[in-house]
Amino acid sequence: MPLAHTAYRPHPEVELLDTRPISIEGAVASLEVSLRGDDSGKDEGPSVPGSSLVNYRHIPAIVESLKSDWMSAPAGDVPGKCFVEVHGRLEAHLSPCFMGERLIEGMRGAVGGLLMRYSVNLGCVPIGFKRLEPAGTHAALVAESPYVHFLIDFQAVGFVPRQGNKLVGRMSDVQTAIGVNVKILNFFNCFVRKADLPADAKYDAESGKWMVGEGEGRRKLGKKTRPMCVQVLDPIAETMASSVLSFRGYLCRDDKPGRPSLGGQNTNDAENTSQTAVNSKRKPNGGDLEVNGKKKKRQSKASAAQDP
Repeated sequence: MPLAHTAYRPHPEVELLDTRPISIEGAVASLEVSLRGDDSGKDEGPSVPGSSLVNYRHIPAIVESLKSDWMSAPAGDVPGKCFVEVHGRLEAHLSPCFMGERLIEGMRGAVGGLLMRYSVNLGCVPIGFKRLEPAGTHAALVAESPYVHFLIDFQAVGFVPRQGNKLVGRMSDVQTAIGVNVKILNFFNCFVRKADLPADAKYDAESGKWMVGEGEGRRKLGKKTRPMCVQVLDPIAETMASSVLSFRGYLCRDDKPGRPSLGGQNTNDAENTSQTAVNSKRKPNGGDLEVNGKKKKRQSKASAAQDP
């Protein structure tokens, strides 16, 4: 039986109604709408109850990254369909204290658990809500629980990092000897394995940074003050509530400053190429022909010995 201080269904279900691709400019405009405060005369941002507030606090940094890095990047380096606008519904189970004037605050807390995590039902990573409102005028109560149950109709901005897409990010503050961490949208992490880095890249244990080049030409790999391009290597999988979306990729590197370009080959592609080369050298049919040739040669020698 549910308790009076807990929701009847603590894990609400979400349903996708519609989705459409939007531009980077459209994503910025919708996220700025989600950052507007309540109608209280104070510009303090939206009021959000509970732990969902943590997810909402990342939205301003995402908007800043979109404006400074993504909108200024060359058109060939950023995919045009990396952001979508999704229309969906969520089952809400709100405390009665959020009925009335605090309804919008309670709905923000209910949908806040979807932010910054990949949802299979929505097919994207919601990074902000453009619109929130009840789907109808009625709600329900279950048994002795005071929680109010209804459907929330929402429009959200979704981030869709598909396999093979180019993304714009910056070098993360924390680096490891097994690979490079690139921060995407000032929040998500893209990990580039050591095997996928340029051949001249080496990890400096003293500074905790990756370096490229030799001798006097040695320098840091990438700059925190300048955006860089990465390409998604694996499909994006659903994440749990306690984990942040993280995916693997490889650098699109250019030795010249300015526009990043696709450089290097995917490690998996290289392995496939080498495997194909090995298979081509094996030539199983050719081996059979050689065996048959030996047999025929032996047979010809035997027949020659029998002839007078």
